[in-house]
Amino acid sequence: MKKLFVSVICFFGVTTAFAQTDVIYNVYQRSFFDSDANNNGDLEGVRQKLDYLQGLGVTTIQLAPIYQADLKKSTNATAFEKVAPEYGNFVNYRNLAQELHRRGMRLYQEIELDYLQIIAGQDKNPKIKESVVKVLKYWADPNSDGKFYDGTDGFVIANMSDKPEGTLKNVSLLKDFWAPIIAELKKVNPALHIIAEPDNKNSAGSQYYKAGADKVVAVKLQNAIASLNKKSIVAAADSTFNYLPEGKLPIVFIENTTTKLFANDNSNINRLKAGAALNLLIGGIPSVYYGQELGMKGDTALPEAYEWFAADSGKGLALWYKDSPLWDNRTAKANDGISLEEEQKDANSLWNFYRTLFKIKATEDAVTGIYKNLANNNDAVFSFTRTSDKGSVLVVINLSADKHQVLFDNDGVTRLDVLKLLAGQPDVKFARGSRSIALPPYAVQVWKILR
Repeated sequence: MKKLFVSVICFFGVTTAFAQTDVIYNVYQRSFFDSDANNNGDLEGVRQKLDYLQGLGVTTIQLAPIYQADLKKSTNATAFEKVAPEYGNFVNYRNLAQELHRRGMRLYQEIELDYLQIIAGQDKNPKIKESVVKVLKYWADPNSDGKFYDGTDGFVIANMSDKPEGTLKNVSLLKDFWAPIIAELKKVNPALHIIAEPDNKNSAGSQYYKAGADKVVAVKLQNAIASLNKKSIVAAADSTFNYLPEGKLPIVFIENTTTKLFANDNSNINRLKAGAALNLLIGGIPSVYYGQELGMKGDTALPEAYEWFAADSGKGLALWYKDSPLWDNRTAKANDGISLEEEQKDANSLWNFYRTLFKIKATEDAVTGIYKNLANNNDAVFSFTRTSDKGSVLVVINLSADKHQVLFDNDGVTRLDVLKLLAGQPDVKFARGSRSIALPPYAVQVWKILR
């Protein structure tokens, strides 16, 4: 037990350096992996697939809400402390949490408290706040022993709001409801991470950081990245990264349960790779939605089974909707090239490209550094650098389906004559002394700048 406690202290004593190399995997557990052959993905299924996820480069698992209560309607705190039976039981949850911590990984829980937010905004009853604190304290330290090894490392608070409809004029939920809750949770575990997912999709996050959130989901940047519009991306990246309070970091994503899946609009593999590069390399902490690394399509209202196999059958497939009308509306098809089994065999697959990006994220210190837009003369080409005290990386992405010639501004800092290719096509390179380059459609080029 003493050895275990020491390992917990070491784990929770991680620095910002860990956060900068962190990669979140946002898993909808019901559709991920079925451990007991009942067609429902479950918590034990997530635990059984940790070798795969850690091997990919994931450092943190984010679970969809696991509670038995209907969080959109219930105010019963006790119900929030029970695991929904389709996901397993508390022992399964504890086993997952402990295994993640044994591996040096983290666990986040997504929570939806929309209903309680609305009530709190209409009624200053302190019991609502007390109920939320009680529930979240429980999941942070289920056995109340102060060691946290069996609890969550953070909460992703979905649709966090300051003034939902009907809120009293003199009430600010961020100030009067959420800030005190966060303060109470930090008393239990100062290392607990509070991640705000704003209800305002145009928010850059500043008001949520002021309320005490450690991280804010970059919803404004997501809208820009999904559009692949250079002007929008530059503007959103500027507001997201350049005004961060010290010690705070945004969560960068291109899809989750609140958005369309990125592959739905256009499944061109090179377009998906361009989105992947923006997701993982632009800055902050990247979050990857389950199946995103395969290019899975679908409706987030019907999160389809993770495609482990080329066929539409196999051990562990979480086909909870198979005997319902939803089955006929699924997008996944057998042997369509979109599955882990098929993509692992293809060196040029989207999955292998994600592996490359995960490796760059984990091994290149510069990618933990400061984001800076590198200006160029082409509205379809987005270029930026990431710079730390260990070096710099240059990322160039063609956002379009056309070939483009691009000329980069001479900023007096970024050298283009001493580059080492980390990802991309070897034949795409600068001529000696030139700051111009030709890019194929949706090209992604990542170079380390050698000093």
